[in-house]
Amino acid sequence: MTERNYYMEKEAQLRCDKYRRFAFRWAAALAVAMASIATATAHPEPITPAQYVDPVQRAMPVPTMTLDMERTSLVVIDPQIDFMSPEGAAWPAVGESVTETRIVQNLLRLFDASKKAGIVVAISPHYYYPHDHRWKFQGPAELFQHKIKIFDRPSSLSLDGFRGSGADFMPKFKPYIEDGHTIIASPHKLYGPQANDLSLQLRKQA
Repeated sequence: MTERNYYMEKEAQLRCDKYRRFAFRWAAALAVAMASIATATAHPEPITPAQYVDPVQRAMPVPTMTLDMERTSLVVIDPQIDFMSPEGAAWPAVGESVTETRIVQNLLRLFDASKKAGIVVAISPHYYYPHDHRWKFQGPAELFQHKIKIFDRPSSLSLDGFRGSGADFMPKFKPYIEDGHTIIASPHKLYGPQANDLSLQLRKQA
């Protein structure tokens, strides 16, 4: 080994040792930081989620918007047994959320207040027909919904088997939905009413 090669190898070894010490110090500092965070955020008992109440001191200004009752509507999406009832197909997946947020009780309040105020109420139902189960490709949510047969109806041209099925409206909502004044839009698929006639129906009420 030449003298030049010896010094080059020595320099490389020193540089490697330097980087190794730096890595050890960085890892130690990270471990200390993570331990501090864990200690600071640890709680002897689970934290009870805060209730949905207005804060004592608002960080944002109070909204000044007022409702124009002639251009206001209540839109309710998927108010159906399969989604909102313990008897529904999706209850194992959504039941905890439906219960915790009191969706059914709060929707009853909204229905009642909207009808009393005389504003437009519109429903966007969710139905799947046999031809929907023959889609050539599907996303994860579609695969899940088709697997559990949520919102299924045997035909798009018949109400046979509809009453009381998972695709039917929640019984508590029917007095408001089936009063002859509520708009029931054409059915949507999956996420929401982006592709049915809900927007058209609402525009025609303006």
